[in-house]
Amino acid sequence: MTDSKKGTVTGHRYSNERVSRMLGGRNQGGIRYAGRFPAITDVGVIMGTSPDAIYADDSTGSKLLYVSEGLHGYQSMKRGNKVLVWCHCNGTPVHAFRQDGTDSILYLGLHQVTSVGTRIEPDKEGKARAVFVFELARTKDQ
Repeated sequence: MTDSKKGTVTGHRYSNERVSRMLGGRNQGGIRYAGRFPAITDVGVIMGTSPDAIYADDSTGSKLLYVSEGLHGYQSMKRGNKVLVWCHCNGTPVHAFRQDGTDSILYLGLHQVTSVGTRIEPDKEGKARAVFVFELARTKDQ
């Protein structure tokens, strides 16, 4: 399925640079978005692990589980984490991608944030702390 606004096709691979331009220009981090509150226009998450990641995102059946931003101490509800909660509350779709260690990023299609929870994970220093976990489901037209 093609997202006509962005020209992306589910199942196709894109460069990190293209994904960054599509989602506001930032080319690091797993949560990317364009705009500022309350005018957020495009939101995306990049699933998978990078060389410096300390936890992995997951999928269960048709749902994706995205572990939020923040490597040190307890995570806070700001920046990208706040944007994903905003998407959950407003029904704003999220572009989902998977990074699998190659030079390109696989587009998984449009998703909705269906729930927000927490779990205990170690931080960068190995200390236990609470992290946010966002559950995403494919939109019905995908």
